[in-house]
Amino acid sequence: MRIRVHILIAIVGFYFAPAEARLTREYSTQEKVMASDVIFIGTVASLHNSSPESHAFIDYARIAVEQVVKGEDLSASVDFITRGTVQELDPHCCQIGHTYIFFARRGYDSFYIKEKIFHSERIEKDRFLSSTNGRFGTYELSGGIVENWPATELSPAGIKLPQVLEELNRIIDGQ
Repeated sequence: MRIRVHILIAIVGFYFAPAEARLTREYSTQEKVMASDVIFIGTVASLHNSSPESHAFIDYARIAVEQVVKGEDLSASVDFITRGTVQELDPHCCQIGHTYIFFARRGYDSFYIKEKIFHSERIEKDRFLSSTNGRFGTYELSGGIVENWPATELSPAGIKLPQVLEELNRIIDGQ
């Protein structure tokens, strides 16, 4: 009975905690590159809701891959998690027909309690990709401009794609 009370208190405390207590820290561009299994440019082809055979309640987008910047070649289309088990890790994307730069890891995080201990595990690595840095892991591309790229205070309208690719390639080559 006592453990149930502690779990209930933890759940209620987490729910009512200040929103900023659960924010995802934005990685530097170098950290994103290093933490990503793949970085690619792609266009959202379709959106899909949770599937019953999945281990978690997730939504995903099918992405038509246009260019791989880092990592192994991808198939012509990939499934990218848009809503996972932890809201703070969800990316800010994906609208059908829109193009993005994706910083991605294979699989997605699943959380569970086993023998009274909280665990996390990266699952479905062969089926899904997910954001490397939550809402900071995708950047919309519009008319050759990368929107909301870090340090865009220098150019609030965004940065041209060739400049972003040059920066990413410089980091990748330095790894």
